[in-house]
Amino acid sequence: MSKKCLVVGMMVWMAGMAVGQPGTAPAKPQPAPTKTQPAPAKVAPPPTKPAPMPQPDDNNGGLLFADPEMVFEKTLVEIGKIDDSEPVEVEFKFTNRGVGTLVISNVSSTCGCTVPQLTKREYGPGESGVIKATFDPKNRPGQQHKSITVASNDGRNPTMALTLTADVVPNVRVDPQQLMLEPVQKGQSRTKLFKVFGRKPGFEVTAVRALPETMPFKVRVLETKDVEIGGEKQREVTVEVSLPAGSPVGQFFATLDVTTNEAKGGSVKAGVSGEVLGDLQVTPQRVSLGVVQPGQSFAGEVKISRRDGKPVKILKAEVKPLSEQPVDVTAALTSDAAGTMHTIKLSGVAPTGVPRYSGELLVTTDVPGEEMVRIQTFLTIRPGAAAPTGPAPARSISKPGEVVGPAPKK
Repeated sequence: MSKKCLVVGMMVWMAGMAVGQPGTAPAKPQPAPTKTQPAPAKVAPPPTKPAPMPQPDDNNGGLLFADPEMVFEKTLVEIGKIDDSEPVEVEFKFTNRGVGTLVISNVSSTCGCTVPQLTKREYGPGESGVIKATFDPKNRPGQQHKSITVASNDGRNPTMALTLTADVVPNVRVDPQQLMLEPVQKGQSRTKLFKVFGRKPGFEVTAVRALPETMPFKVRVLETKDVEIGGEKQREVTVEVSLPAGSPVGQFFATLDVTTNEAKGGSVKAGVSGEVLGDLQVTPQRVSLGVVQPGQSFAGEVKISRRDGKPVKILKAEVKPLSEQPVDVTAALTSDAAGTMHTIKLSGVAPTGVPRYSGELLVTTDVPGEEMVRIQTFLTIRPGAAAPTGPAPARSISKPGEVVGPAPKK
């Protein structure tokens, strides 16, 4: 055996001895984990400063959004029975139940109810506030329902409706509020009654006036007596309103100003209207020239005839402004061949800078007692940029087809 073979044999024998030592046997390979055994999860180290998280509760429905939520204690306030002597203030309390800042953008109310200017509009989470409203019961008898609208950045309810109710029992009231006298022929009179009621013992009406005082209405207090209404003792005053014989021909509208001895809410008002018919028939007796834009034309017309069908002469007519803002209104007269029907057409172009106009068409006739006929005219113009320099000079008309402008103010 050669020396080389001997060396190789020794190396093989030494390797076998090393394998045969206890504890040194190689570990058997482990089977791969089955699909039912999850792989061990990797655990990330916790953050050094955990970020705060909003906590849901019953008030925000478990939503983890940074939204405000405006919650009112109650959205309806019932004032109950009150008199009409003084305004009443009510409060609507609320809390921001959300996790964001509540911002109130606007608060508005219906007629008869006012809301003061808000001094605070932003409310943090959990912060509370109050919206106040004042209800004025003056001239608002009976059941009242007033609304207040609150606009905010509450995403769930951007617009909230609040309501207040009241039963207003006035200390003094007039029945009816509007008194209409039936039309009466020229030379005859017309009379009607209305009642004034007071809740105070010893209540009296001290004065009644028809305003403006140029109206032909006559007013007088008749009698005062005790009555019972709805189980409550009250005082009833009867007042007479009349259009006396000799009143001029035409339609009349006035305000009845009633003064009493009631310290709270003792002065009340009512409306009255009446008409005296003459031989002439004027249609209409009040002319609306429409609602137009500046630069647009307007028009209206009046027809005049006798009720008995007889001819009538139009001697003169002129347009007279009653308002401070002048508008150039022209008129054209046409008549039928028999002279029984006359038409006066009003027209013009609306100027800028004049929101409204009122005037009279004054017509002179040959009918006794109706020598002057006054027809009121009205025009509404949407606001423009500049006002006209002044009215055009007025002229009279005496021939059919002649055109006239407004008369100068005296």
